[in-house]
Amino acid sequence: MGKLIRCTGVMAQNPYKFMMTGVSVYSIEEMSYYIYNNIYAIEENLLDENFIAWVRDEIHMKPLADKLFTLYQNKNNLKDIVVTILCSNDYYSEKEVKEIILIMDEIINLPYIKRQKMKADNFLKYGQYSKAAAEYTSIVKSKDIGKFTKEEYGNILHNLGVTWVRIKTYEEAQDKFKEAYTLNHNTQSLYAYLMAVKLSGNEELLNEEILRYELSEETSMELEKDIDEKYRNARREDEYLELEHLENERQRGKSERFDENVKRIITKWKDEYRHFVEN
Repeated sequence: MGKLIRCTGVMAQNPYKFMMTGVSVYSIEEMSYYIYNNIYAIEENLLDENFIAWVRDEIHMKPLADKLFTLYQNKNNLKDIVVTILCSNDYYSEKEVKEIILIMDEIINLPYIKRQKMKADNFLKYGQYSKAAAEYTSIVKSKDIGKFTKEEYGNILHNLGVTWVRIKTYEEAQDKFKEAYTLNHNTQSLYAYLMAVKLSGNEELLNEEILRYELSEETSMELEKDIDEKYRNARREDEYLELEHLENERQRGKSERFDENVKRIITKWKDEYRHFVEN
């Protein structure tokens, strides 16, 4: 989990795995640490019969399992569940537990649409792109979208574009990045838009858009440099030298291997682009 955690309780033979993040925990202390440090990603569906069974059978904390089962039956809120878990061991002090309660109160008091955005952001953070896209799309279509500022709305569209890079096409994603930039005026959204245009293969549109946005000469040059950098760098990489060799083979009639490796290198460039828009 990235930190050495002192455990005094029973270590589970079989860990409990949080599906959103893929993190596995083996003890009540690790469970507490995870919940405390990922409070914005914890949802009320955390508590189910499988979770309760893990507490009872794997870490042998029957009293805690009984308390959690009562909360589960009574449909208590997430704050009650978190406090019960954190207070079942001594990993966090009373002061720290009170601090997390204040954070949870802030979350609970947020409008539903803003809690929905937190959920979407967490899906995106942990690579669940289809779920993130569904949440962002729901937000964009909501009658409560006006609760966000123009900049916040633009950022939501940018994130929706990021998910579409993963699950749809560059053409569809570029529309979201373009709309995002008109609202948030964030150069990252503009860069993402123009890079999506570049990767869709529409060089004519790319040149038109660089002119349309009336970027300063310095900014335009920097932007074009950033967009073309991966392509120029490819010429200095082993893959490019390999392609030169494969091109010779292609000319001798061995085109199948050439095509396969071209696809592999293009995929690598597209993966680098996806990493760019997500950071």
